[in-house]
Amino acid sequence: MPTDKGVRSIEVNVANMTPANFTVQGPELIGPSSEWIKNEEPTQGEPLLQYQSARWGFMTNDYNSSAGGQVALAGYGEPLPITFNNDQNNKSTCTCPGSSQVSAFMK
Repeated sequence: MPTDKGVRSIEVNVANMTPANFTVQGPELIGPSSEWIKNEEPTQGEPLLQYQSARWGFMTNDYNSSAGGQVALAGYGEPLPITFNNDQNNKSTCTCPGSSQVSAFMK
């Protein structure tokens, strides 16, 4: 039975602790059955302002599939990629390389 968070999901909180504003670029789902959780989908061009945070989440209702997503933050040096995944063994990962001022953690 489907739920609002799926059978496999991940939520990522991203905090911008830089002295600059970011813009969301290229939000993308990974996996054939992944979908954004309602009200937790990143939007192309959406700002992530200085000292603010955002929560993004996705899910799948397919027990045999992984769910994943990626977002890049642009506006302060090179674009900063953030990828997050929950595999079919229910192992979650999140990567946010290249910045000590932006943190992403899973919920």
